[in-house]
Amino acid sequence: MDKKKKSTKTNKSEKLVSRKSNKKKSILNAAIKILVSALIIFFLFKMVNFELLIANIKNIKVGFFVLALLLIYPNILMRAIRFRMIINKGGFSISIRDAYRLTLIGSALNIFMPASTGDIVKAYYGYKRHKIREEMLSASLVDKVIALLSLFIIGTISSLFFKFTNFFLIAALCTAIFLAVLLVPKIIPWKLFNKIIVVFAKKKFDERKLVDAFTVDKKLKIETIIISIIGWLITYSQFYLVCRAYSAPVNYIYLLAISPLVMLARLFPLTLNGIGSTEAMITYLFGLIGISVTSAVVISLTNTLVELIIPGIIGLFIIVREK
Repeated sequence: MDKKKKSTKTNKSEKLVSRKSNKKKSILNAAIKILVSALIIFFLFKMVNFELLIANIKNIKVGFFVLALLLIYPNILMRAIRFRMIINKGGFSISIRDAYRLTLIGSALNIFMPASTGDIVKAYYGYKRHKIREEMLSASLVDKVIALLSLFIIGTISSLFFKFTNFFLIAALCTAIFLAVLLVPKIIPWKLFNKIIVVFAKKKFDERKLVDAFTVDKKLKIETIIISIIGWLITYSQFYLVCRAYSAPVNYIYLLAISPLVMLARLFPLTLNGIGSTEAMITYLFGLIGISVTSAVVISLTNTLVELIIPGIIGLFIIVREK
């Protein structure tokens, strides 16, 4: 009995040490991301004309900005519909309300998780509520793959329209990679993926179930890609409205053409959900069409607020309420 008690105490002690170690790592990772994002923003602001910045903010066209805010709901809705279609393919019955809630939770987690992986880690909250583990995780992963594939398809077509060879090649390459992942799930290193998920979720998943749940029929793939494309068009309509709010001479199709590069900057893992790296990329791409650093920075930060921060804050409220 004494040996069992000692063994139990040892296990508890080891778990406590492990939790403290993981907590320290999480704090350190968050601190690094905040620091990198802050440094990039700092260097960008060194190039900003503050008089022009204040003038831009004072002269903002409120009507366009309000319209951009109003598109938050349909933007999240399209993502929720796509996720619900994917998860319910296995015979489940997740409501659109629950899918919308999980999508907002993903937006909140994206603020803190590297490379927008919050959209995948949200599966943990879906599992807690619906008790379907591998299916929820695979659905979240498929959802992310289809979202990125759809954006790269848009970027490929739009950059071809403008005859931007470099943009087209990058977008086409990314499209090919994500299309291959969607069509041939076995190329995903599931064992490695499982190990990474164990670090976050503290649970091991059945790899066979993950692969099976990841498999999506052709009809559903096409339907969800169409839904996703509509969602991205709404997202970039928000971006366009923010540009109009600051009277920036940006063509809507140009925004679609640069969307893959903007996304790749946002996926940069060492920043807080791409804050800083996204602004640097948009500043460069807007500079190509004659928009000043000052205007580019204020537009990018405002768009980040509309597209990421506000939905993320709503998602944080949902997470806190459910704890």
